[in-house]
Amino acid sequence: TLALDLSHKKFVMGTKRGTVTYLSLDDASKDSWDIMNEVTKIVISHDSVYAYASCADSFLYVFDLRSKTLEQSLLSHHDRINDIHLVEDGNTLVSCSDDMTIKFWKMPHGELMNEFPIDGSTPQHVFLTPDQRILVGGLGNRMIKFWSVDEKMVRRVEKTNNIYGFRFVHRATFSRNWKYIATTDDESKIHIWSGKGKFIKKLFGHTKFINRLLFGETEDDLFSFSDDGTIRRWDIETGTDIDKLQTSGTVEWAAPLRKQLCFYIITNNQKSIIRLSMKDFTVKTLDTLKKDKKARKKFIRLEISPDEN
Repeated sequence: TLALDLSHKKFVMGTKRGTVTYLSLDDASKDSWDIMNEVTKIVISHDSVYAYASCADSFLYVFDLRSKTLEQSLLSHHDRINDIHLVEDGNTLVSCSDDMTIKFWKMPHGELMNEFPIDGSTPQHVFLTPDQRILVGGLGNRMIKFWSVDEKMVRRVEKTNNIYGFRFVHRATFSRNWKYIATTDDESKIHIWSGKGKFIKKLFGHTKFINRLLFGETEDDLFSFSDDGTIRRWDIETGTDIDKLQTSGTVEWAAPLRKQLCFYIITNNQKSIIRLSMKDFTVKTLDTLKKDKKARKKFIRLEISPDEN
């Protein structure tokens, strides 16, 4: 798992072997901590001062990136932590665990603000809509849940919707004004929801796992990137894929560059990055990376800085 803060040229990486590595690109400094258990998720605070890492040993770790020290080890759950999400206020962290609870934490001190149990299954993923009013949880029993959250975030969490018949929620993305929420499962289908959590429709077309979902220039324009080697462009209003591109390998990752109305894409068998236009669906390969002898055998992830430069 990887957390990037490209505006400050920093990133933190966690491994299944239990190593957390911090790297500053400004001074090339590198620090590592061995926490002896699989790191499931890492996020960096909005001010780039702290990194929070969740682990399979039920601990939540707080790292101070200024002093490059491990500040706290919090026994935050009673089982594996599957996901964490930092709220827009920068001080509230949401975590979900195999102990069938979702918890709210005041960071960086690690004060437990609220917790509530999940009935029937373990929460695998957790995230909030852009306005921070709806909490979405992907559960392990073919279910997705939506809860409303009041203005104080942690005082009241009220169950509002409970949709059965779906598998794990692996990816989720929001349209600009959160008219739609798009999610994927482990059966290669895309589910479209309203911004208030009402199920609208399914999108069929991919035959393998979907690695990335991204909205385009408009709210009805959705792009999906899959292990089946295809990139599809969907019209949500009609539920059809209006464009399809077959790549030479499975699509591992994609990131949007909205100023130029394009995506940058990684496939699993190329030492290069592909540029895909949002407008006309044309492709260009960045050959300079392909010719670089020092390039790694396989790119696994890319990110674009907030200023898109």
